[in-house]
Amino acid sequence: MRIFKIALLFIVGFCLFGSVGFFAYQVFWKPYGKSLSCSFLCRKKSNAPTTSLPVADPSLRDFESAVALQQEGKLLEAQQAWQSWLQTYPNSAKKKEVLDALGKINMEQLSSPSSAADKEVYTVIKGDSLDRIARKKKSNAELIQKINGLSGINLQIGETLLIPQLQISMEIDRQEGLLLLRNKGAFFKSYSLLSIPPGGSSEKPLETVIVDRIAMNGNKRTAFGDKKYPESQQMILLRSAGNIVTATPKPPTTTAATSLSSTTAAASSEAMPPGFVLAPTDMREVFLFVSQGTPVMIR
Repeated sequence: MRIFKIALLFIVGFCLFGSVGFFAYQVFWKPYGKSLSCSFLCRKKSNAPTTSLPVADPSLRDFESAVALQQEGKLLEAQQAWQSWLQTYPNSAKKKEVLDALGKINMEQLSSPSSAADKEVYTVIKGDSLDRIARKKKSNAELIQKINGLSGINLQIGETLLIPQLQISMEIDRQEGLLLLRNKGAFFKSYSLLSIPPGGSSEKPLETVIVDRIAMNGNKRTAFGDKKYPESQQMILLRSAGNIVTATPKPPTTTAATSLSSTTAAASSEAMPPGFVLAPTDMREVFLFVSQGTPVMIR
């Protein structure tokens, strides 16, 4: 009898508490248990270390496409591709490479007899000289000589010349360390600055002009056409607190008795000249394109 009562109490208790447990499962655990479990597992996963995949450079595809066009000799298409690239990816790490490539194309186009871009055909008449033609056509005598591949300054009546018709302005970018030439406002060519004078902390760009182009041989000013002109030291004077653009000093001449190491040491020990400094070859090229009154902006 006693066993029967215990069994009965056990059955009643099981039914009572079992029903309560089943009810609690249906109401509370079943609807939310899965989301709680997922939340816990997801939190554990999120704490695990993650490895980020390298992000592809979006400019690379267009860069390689423009390179291919240039290598195939399709200069006009490559020129347009590089110009589009610069507008689309102005802050890319490859910007300097693109400026160099585009500058090379612009120079090739200017020197090409088959390209009529920014050039006028001129026939030499009696009394003409390179200086006279340059003044008449608002160009640069030395640039006319270079573009036409003339070995000297003498001209023949009836000779046909290509006269560059450019509207050059200069921009000096302190932050990028570049001197840029623009033609009619569009990029033409860039050059790396080897040295930049202190200053220029103002946020507003400095607008100035070129007041003179000077070619010096020792202490004597040398004119274009002079025998010593090719060996001259060239400078561009700006109307802005004495700013100038110049080239690095020429390295000392190496002789049989002078070792390469001593020559290098002597060149490196020589201080940079004042102003914005270019490599000598770059300076000679910039000198071709500018003249008195050329606008300059220093950023």
